[in-house]
Amino acid sequence: FDLIALAEAAIRLDYINRAQKRLKDKLSKEYKIIWKEFEKKARLKGLLKLWVQCYPESRGAVNRFLQLLPVRHWIAHGRYYTLRAKIQDQQIVKETVDEILNAGIINMSALPAGAIQKQFFV
Repeated sequence: FDLIALAEAAIRLDYINRAQKRLKDKLSKEYKIIWKEFEKKARLKGLLKLWVQCYPESRGAVNRFLQLLPVRHWIAHGRYYTLRAKIQDQQIVKETVDEILNAGIINMSALPAGAIQKQFFV
């Protein structure tokens, strides 16, 4: 489930980039408000909620991505509890992550060089 972690990293890096620069779009302004209180500790679900507020057309992609997170957390945190989410097929995971990364919201070119590995999407 490296793809899910990759998308999460891209979302967080985009948040940091937008919060620290003088960008004028609505999402960047919202991110700056969150940054003042939480800095790098902003919750992923909160950032995605802002995505949907600023880009309502992203609601479907965001909801599908949020459904993947419990499995990613279950794996990342040692599987010490009973998983109540459905483990998705790898193709569904790839399509969902691809949809998130290519939604046109994350400015991929503004992310640090090498931050997002293109080989995941070959």
